[in-house]
Amino acid sequence: MSLAAAITRPRSVERGVSTTLTLTITDTLTGTVQTPSAATVQILDGATEILAATAATTLGAGGYSCTYALSAATIPDSIRLTDQWLEIWTLTIGGVAYTFRVTGYLCRHAYHPTLTDSDLTTLHPDLTSQRPPGLTTYGGFIDEAQGWLERKLLQKGRRPELIFDAWALRDAHLYYTLNLIFRAFASSLGKGRYAEEATRYETMAHDELRAVKFRYDTAQTGTVDSPAQEAQSGPLVLTAAPRNRWGRGW
Repeated sequence: MSLAAAITRPRSVERGVSTTLTLTITDTLTGTVQTPSAATVQILDGATEILAATAATTLGAGGYSCTYALSAATIPDSIRLTDQWLEIWTLTIGGVAYTFRVTGYLCRHAYHPTLTDSDLTTLHPDLTSQRPPGLTTYGGFIDEAQGWLERKLLQKGRRPELIFDAWALRDAHLYYTLNLIFRAFASSLGKGRYAEEATRYETMAHDELRAVKFRYDTAQTGTVDSPAQEAQSGPLVLTAAPRNRWGRGW
């Protein structure tokens, strides 16, 4: 058995808000999602324990290996924000206990993408009729492209949930989603224009991401800087960020 955890980017958990933590473990040899016979999760902020090891809320539901319903009371507004969030999951699969770790952030406001399925079909109406059987939306492609976008931002020193102008990332998200869709079409329906469209949109996504500008919550106050501060420093681009209050550069 070879197990892989479906973790595409760090977890962003909004402080003071109930949320469901999910974990999906797949046996790469069979391609099947594993349902454990038991599972627990412990949550840490650095060396400080936020949640002692607690049994998962569900096992094998909703296409996930397990989930945990994290209550707002466990992460109240009084708790500190942190970039040292760590979930330690212990899953019993086939009688063997396996440990998986998920890192992330406890943040003031969660990041919400701005791209929807209708945005794709508005730009390319033929995507509605070309949708593969059994696929009701292109949500899976949208989420995969969102993972790519967030990883690129983190590589360049920007945490998505600290970006005020989420709309500024929409075009890069749109282009990379279309790249993934047309690349899939090229594989299943034949190359030709689908492969060309995939290559075109991939180039557009990278170009857009290099050029994008947005306002960023450098001080992590949850408020947009004053116009004078914005004019003085200019719009933020994807460059290395100053060290944050927790002493780690992002």
